[in-house]
Amino acid sequence: MKKGIRILSALLFIMVILAGCSSKPQLPETPIVYQHNVGNEYVYLTAGDKIYVPYCAYKPSMLGECIGYCDVEATEYSGATREYIYELKGYSSDEWIVSVLFAGNFREGMILRELNATEIPEGLSSEYEWNQ
Repeated sequence: MKKGIRILSALLFIMVILAGCSSKPQLPETPIVYQHNVGNEYVYLTAGDKIYVPYCAYKPSMLGECIGYCDVEATEYSGATREYIYELKGYSSDEWIVSVLFAGNFREGMILRELNATEIPEGLSSEYEWNQ
């Protein structure tokens, strides 16, 4: 009996850990739907009249609230994906957002700057010459 309880407890613990590691973010009730676009030099996102261009890599501590998503169509190189869009903690999503792709337990993302944003968050610098 004790052995069965230990095994069951261990299985529940493993399920909780795995579910927490791979869980997708919770979208708001009315998420912003961003559009994925390809330019001459970079991929960018749009929402309404806002254009967001890549700026630099993010750290998980920089994520604010999840505010929307962007579905990326399948290409010859990859299947369709969904990127989740977050606020950059401490900054308006009118100027700065973070796009994060969840692939299993792996997260990849990028901070994006709205083209007209002039205030650069402390500690950030663009990884791209064209966006400095």
